[in-house]
Amino acid sequence: MTLAWREETARRRDIPASWLVKDPTLIELARLAPRSDEDARRIRGIGKSLPAGDVQTLLQAVADGLEADLP
Repeated sequence: MTLAWREETARRRDIPASWLVKDPTLIELARLAPRSDEDARRIRGIGKSLPAGDVQTLLQAVADGLEADLP
């Protein structure tokens, strides 16, 4: 879910996806599954660099991924 968000957002902003959020940051998001803005901003690569709306969207993507049925 977070990867899809990154790809779609990068495409809309016309920037490389890795400029938005790097792969290691996405891995940490998946591993730690933060539930709050504060927890997410502690992850290296998010910090203060992402706007609040992007962080909230990432948090929702993580939550959706946790609830998704895996094959």
